[in-house]
Amino acid sequence: MELEEKIEQPSNKPEKKKNFFFKHLWDFVLLGTLLIGTASVYIGRAIINKKDINQDLVATVLFEGNKIEITDSLGKNRNPFNLGDVSEYEEFEITGRHTTLTIAIKHNSICVKESGCPGQECVHEGWVSKANHPIVCAHNGIYIEIESSNWGEITQG
Repeated sequence: MELEEKIEQPSNKPEKKKNFFFKHLWDFVLLGTLLIGTASVYIGRAIINKKDINQDLVATVLFEGNKIEITDSLGKNRNPFNLGDVSEYEEFEITGRHTTLTIAIKHNSICVKESGCPGQECVHEGWVSKANHPIVCAHNGIYIEIESSNWGEITQG
C-alpha cells in the first residue's frame, strides 16, 4: 500500500521546464548553417553571372567546320560577329546543307530565328548570350560558336 501511495502522490519538487530556444538549440544551429550555406551559393552564382554579363561576345558561323562569309547590306563580311559592337537588331540568311536559316543578332546575343530543319532544336535554343554555349543545326551542318573577346580577364579575375 505504501508503494501505491508514493506513486500516486505528486512530488513536491517543481519540474524544470526548458525554454523553447534551449530545447531546440541544435535544430536552430542546423537551420542557421543551411541558410548561410544556401545564401553563399546564391551570392557566388550572382557574382559569376555578373562577370558573364560584362563580357563582349564574338560569334563565328561555321558550315561543316569551315567559316563562311556572311555579308551585310553594304557588302561587308560580318563573320565573325563581334556581338559587343552590335547596336541594333539585325538578321542574316545562311544557306545550309538542306534549307536556309535566318540568324538574328543584337547586343551580346545571337539566335537562329528560322530554320527549315525538322526538329527546330536550333530555333528552340533562343537567344544565346553566354560564352561557350554553341548553337547547332545538325540538319543543315551549321555550327555557331560563341566566345568571349575578353576571355583571359574572366578566367583570371
